[in-house]
Amino acid sequence: MTKQKKQLAIMAVLLAVLLGVWAALSAYNRALTQQKSENAVKLCQLENIRAISYENQYGSFSFTCTDGDWSYDADPEFPLDDSHLNSIATDLSDLSAQRSFTASEELSSYGLSEPVMTVTATTESETVTIQIGSQTGSYYYAKLSGDDETIYTISSTLIGHLSNNLEDLVELETFPDMSEDKVSTITLENAAGSFTLYQHMTEQEKSSSTADSSADSSADSSSDSTADSSAETEPVIQWLLGDALLSGDTSPLSQLVNCLDYLYFTGCHDYNASEETLTSCGILTSSATLTVTLTDGSQMVLKVGSAAADGSGYYAVLDDSSSVNIISSDYGQLLTTLTSDELLASLNSDEADSSADSSADSSASSAADSSADSSVSSQADSSASSDAASSESLAASFEEDSAA
Repeated sequence: MTKQKKQLAIMAVLLAVLLGVWAALSAYNRALTQQKSENAVKLCQLENIRAISYENQYGSFSFTCTDGDWSYDADPEFPLDDSHLNSIATDLSDLSAQRSFTASEELSSYGLSEPVMTVTATTESETVTIQIGSQTGSYYYAKLSGDDETIYTISSTLIGHLSNNLEDLVELETFPDMSEDKVSTITLENAAGSFTLYQHMTEQEKSSSTADSSADSSADSSSDSTADSSAETEPVIQWLLGDALLSGDTSPLSQLVNCLDYLYFTGCHDYNASEETLTSCGILTSSATLTVTLTDGSQMVLKVGSAAADGSGYYAVLDDSSSVNIISSDYGQLLTTLTSDELLASLNSDEADSSADSSADSSASSAADSSADSSVSSQADSSASSDAASSESLAASFEEDSAA
């Protein structure tokens, strides 16, 4: 047997061994998974949950489901985000424990004499209450209400869904689509004054890559004049501030346009704010008022108050809503400090940069022309000098021949 054949035989044996190990491990894992499934301890399996209530560090909350929609019992008008309650209902529909055991110590040893959390779910036929205690590793101790003998350890998933304050359950208000092409005017009023920007649509030639491609195509089939007359254009949005025409490349304007496009609430401070709350949040003496008129004629008004004490952002109220929500610190600071002078200053800065670039190009061109003229002149003088020397040499040679 040749050396190559021996190597192939060894490799075939190794492959067979590896396949056998893989098959054994797969069978073991399947058996282990099946065993875990068979040994899983079920705390509860509930279908069609109609009511959920829970207690946590923030207080006690109860909710009712009617025709698939959840409502907050204490205030049916509360703008509840159903997804939070649906998550809890899903957890309780098939809640398994990692293990269970008989309590060998006082309930306080498991944090269950005074539970950290308690959740109660009600269906048409039964009500189940689960008490949750202290953490053990990555799990939590838990027990069913009325059974002080059996202790369970459950994952943190349910605990995470029960850790919300009421404001965390609010379905946050949303802004209309305020992308640049859908905005007609922008008015911003803050402590520094007020200004209004008006959309101004213009046409300009397409980008250089597109233009070059179009020009090359036209050059193959027509004259230069025909190519120039058929140059393609595209719409470009600019903004009028008084008599000044601003483009989106102007930094402060770009920030404002991006703010409108990506503006959203990051949280809710108070879904039904009182006058006292509006005052304390700086809404009644708003630090800024942003009014945006859209191309369809609708209007959005956002009142921005003071910065939140916890640094989460700025308080804000959308239109005539009773909710005080939160916008990011970056957007809040922009709206409360941006001025028309900044917009115009950046425009002048752009023009100055453009002028400087043009001057530099002109200087470079002039220097190049001067250098080229100097080089040509020098070459001409050198050539003339060489021709004169050659003529003198020929003349001297002619005189010598004549004398001879």
